[in-house]
Amino acid sequence: MAYPAIPAVGAFRDVTDRNHNLLLKNLRGAVVKLIAEISALSESQLDTTDLVTSTALQALVSRVDDLERLFEELAVTSGSLEMQAAVDIDIGIAVAERDDGMIEPAGIDTAAHAGKVLGITEEFIAANSVGSVAQPGTVVSRDDWDWTPGQWLWLSTAGELAATRVDAVDSSADVFFQRMGLALTPTEVLVITGEAVTRARDTSTMKALTTEPDGAVAELDLGVYLDAAATFDAFKLVYETSTGTAQQADTTAAALAGSIIGITTQAATIGTPVEIARNGDTVTDETWTWTPGQQIWAAATAGDLATTRGTGAFSQRVGIALTATTVLVLIGEPVIRVSSALTKFINADPDGLLTERVLAASVVSNDSDVTGDYVDDALNTLLADIDAIDTRVGDNEAAITQLQSDVAALDTRVTTLESDVTTLQGQVAALQSDVSTLQSQVSTLQGQVSTLQGEMSAVQGDVSTLQSQMSAAQATLSDHESRIAALEAA
Repeated sequence: MAYPAIPAVGAFRDVTDRNHNLLLKNLRGAVVKLIAEISALSESQLDTTDLVTSTALQALVSRVDDLERLFEELAVTSGSLEMQAAVDIDIGIAVAERDDGMIEPAGIDTAAHAGKVLGITEEFIAANSVGSVAQPGTVVSRDDWDWTPGQWLWLSTAGELAATRVDAVDSSADVFFQRMGLALTPTEVLVITGEAVTRARDTSTMKALTTEPDGAVAELDLGVYLDAAATFDAFKLVYETSTGTAQQADTTAAALAGSIIGITTQAATIGTPVEIARNGDTVTDETWTWTPGQQIWAAATAGDLATTRGTGAFSQRVGIALTATTVLVLIGEPVIRVSSALTKFINADPDGLLTERVLAASVVSNDSDVTGDYVDDALNTLLADIDAIDTRVGDNEAAITQLQSDVAALDTRVTTLESDVTTLQGQVAALQSDVSTLQSQVSTLQGQVSTLQGEMSAVQGDVSTLQSQMSAAQATLSDHESRIAALEAA
């Protein structure tokens, strides 16, 4: 069963053209589908009062709400702004608006530019002159660019763009970074200005600066970003240290039980912020080769993930493989081993304190595997149900295929009948033509019969006249014969 990867909520907040609104809609549909399927299974198979499961589902619901709200708010058309330049500005330069309403090249090394970046220039603009600044959804072209199509482009310094995110620090202000667009071709960039993400120098909180309709700059929480306590690769399991930094987690230290917070989405450099995927988030690494449905566990090796429960000081499920390369972060309660052979959960109370909850006595020992874990049993049942759903889907697909075959056969029969009807219609038309011809011939014959009848009547009249003349002639002849006989007798 495959699920689409779900980017962070802030990733597409600023998109304004029709295609990207469709993308937001598709993202929302993906999240809704994921929640529906997990919720449906959870109702019958998981204890939804369990803190971890409940938190994960609530996080997914929150994602949908955020995407819906953003989709409704982002009803802005793309285009250009006409702005006056404070200095000479080349084409393809990211610009920020100054307090006096003029624009200048934007830079992540200038904290005052956070939340003030307007877009990318579409032409060279001389100082004190007015020129066009491309807004989100507009494509800008510059001949000396050489991007890789598909690259996200980030704000650097002096208005230039960079293919990697650069974090810079102003000597007297906050850090901020900002996405500026997407490379369509080596020389063309689709402007998609992201929100400026700033971090207060004395905290680990990551925030986005956004401009409200009244022009005020407001802060939005973006999620968990912690400074890395060390340099390590992407997609590592981490916990939050006592100093508020992110460090790779492993199951060999009992003190770490209950402190794992998620999986990093990017490589970490010591002292710089790293994004952490939390419960309900999905993480995708194209190098992974999980089996869909596998439970993912914290490994004994620092930061690593595993498909089997560890044998260290504690064991903890941290996710479920949705596809070969995608994991749904679903951090379970840790099961720790203690010398008294008691198995305990570390449970987070509503006030944030960690408390122990005894599950069973004499369940495990320090050198044995953990057994009797009801979460494990529930997840195995859940996976079995997923397999059953896949089977039912396969059966439905087979039934649909058969119906499609039957429909195709009916279509063929209908086509044949239509052909037969067409042939019969042609024959009926030919017969109707023959009937018309015969009717015409009958009319002609009737006329000829009438003529012949008239001629016969005339002939019959002539015959009657001849008969009368013959009778008169016979009478005359008889008279003559009588006279002759009389003369002969005299």
